[in-house]
Amino acid sequence: MPEGHLIHRYAREQHADLAGRVPRLSSPQGRFDPGPYAGRTLRAVEAYGKHLLYHVDDRPVLHVHLGMRGLWLRYDDPAVPPRAGVRLRLATDAVAYDLIAPIRC
Repeated sequence: MPEGHLIHRYAREQHADLAGRVPRLSSPQGRFDPGPYAGRTLRAVEAYGKHLLYHVDDRPVLHVHLGMRGLWLRYDDPAVPPRAGVRLRLATDAVAYDLIAPIRC
């Protein structure tokens, strides 16, 4: 189970890599509709308890809770194809983050 310190680390790393940018969003698994967030600037990533909150321009906050098995994988090469089961991919020209097995997204 991801503990609080890991959630806060994810938030710090993702904020540093993604805040102020317009990441490409996709859902290789097909269980998340990235359309409402596409083409929008990601303003901030923050941890609130065991929740990750993604603040996107003019959109509701994107809420992620990892639950018991969820995790984020980071790739320095955004061209790396996502693994099976990726619910959400956030990517820029420099980095990609893949969300796997969250309880909420």
